[in-house]
Amino acid sequence: MAELDPEREPVLGIGIQAGPIRIDYGPNHAQLECDVCHATWIGEIGDWCNYCTTWNENAANNHNFPTTKPSTNGHKGGMAGDAELSAMLIDWPKFWAKDHTEAEWLAEPLIPAGRSVALFAPGGTGKSLLALWLAAAIATGTSIFGTTQPPRRVLYLDYEMTEDDLAERLETMGYANADLTNLHYALLPSLPGLDQQAGGEAVLRLAELVDSELVIIDTFGRAVHGDENDADTVRAWYRWTGIHLKNAGRAFLRVDHAGKDLTKGQRGSSAKNDDVDVVWQMTVRDDNSYTLTAKKRRMGWIPERVDLHLDDTDDLTFTLLNAPPAPPGTGELATLLDELGADINISARAAGRLLRDNGHQHREIIIRAAVKYRKQAVENLLQSASQSSGRTPPSTPRPDNPDAHHQPKPNPLLDDLGRDAGRGGTHLAGATDGGCVTRSGTHSAGAAQPQPPQEPTFDPLEDF
Repeated sequence: MAELDPEREPVLGIGIQAGPIRIDYGPNHAQLECDVCHATWIGEIGDWCNYCTTWNENAANNHNFPTTKPSTNGHKGGMAGDAELSAMLIDWPKFWAKDHTEAEWLAEPLIPAGRSVALFAPGGTGKSLLALWLAAAIATGTSIFGTTQPPRRVLYLDYEMTEDDLAERLETMGYANADLTNLHYALLPSLPGLDQQAGGEAVLRLAELVDSELVIIDTFGRAVHGDENDADTVRAWYRWTGIHLKNAGRAFLRVDHAGKDLTKGQRGSSAKNDDVDVVWQMTVRDDNSYTLTAKKRRMGWIPERVDLHLDDTDDLTFTLLNAPPAPPGTGELATLLDELGADINISARAAGRLLRDNGHQHREIIIRAAVKYRKQAVENLLQSASQSSGRTPPSTPRPDNPDAHHQPKPNPLLDDLGRDAGRGGTHLAGATDGGCVTRSGTHSAGAAQPQPPQEPTFDPLEDF
């Protein structure tokens, strides 16, 4: 019988550099090779070899060595166990039991809830001004293009402006000394690159601490450490930051510069289009008007084009220019939703399910228009109620206006909406300016008269 080799102490290897530095994976990362078992991987120089520590788990525990190595793909490190792997799969009964009726928009029609969005334009176009205006309005519950929602938490990472710049812009928007509790603003943040593990972890933790529903990165080129023209930098950003924000249900808006040739899109790699749901290109039409063109849209209900006007005669605000008329049948369907007792804040998806459950079939485009119209009608009722009793009442709607077919009953709708839909949880009894409550909360000379409910808008491309 052959003599057995004497038992040896398990040996733990470490990774030594065996190839090029890979800064796209993080600082001090490279192609590594284990000095014991000669396994290869990409990781931080000096990491314990995952293969050795897995094979010698008992020895690793005795020496207080890690039993798993941090992964280099942005997910949890080491070999996942069966329970962790199984947890990644959808449990269909739980999936269908979940209420999927949460808000579909953070800022209609530009930022859908829980989605990833890129906004790019040449320097000086006004993309950061628009991003800040959207962020402040979302955080304070201020009307956006005629639609008001409860305040939502926003995390804004600003790599561009100074304190003076920020104060000046917020003051011109009417937010001087306003309650910006829900706008969590990091000015010139000292963070690791968001294309690195440490940077991604920091942003994810910060978003978790403030429980943000939207994270804005302004601008992308300054938020990453790798070359923004390199596809690996963009992929690393998504690996360490983007995918985890999206997985947590947090929407993000990535503000970026256009390349020298505007027709080629965002500056740098075409990979910038791969990891987001919507890509908006912002161009100047004239001094105070802009066009946002959807260069990519994964959802059919995102419009192909949005035209905006910048009004700075009073508080700086953006208004929508190209709102198309409501499709035929919008008013009748709004009335039907009232009769079925639909909540005023019901989503289009939930409204469709409610209609089907009660034997009604309607196209998606009309359902969305009716849901939006009901919300706008109530908002206008609230604005009208806040005016002085001597003000001129809203004009009689035209026969072709959905308002002519659907006049919501004020009391039930107002009761359902409650008193927590305005900034800071209360409705301001302020003057209106183009259908929006002014920031000051006081009536100013020449305030606009109450207007009838606006016709709901729709996108011809929504029809599925």
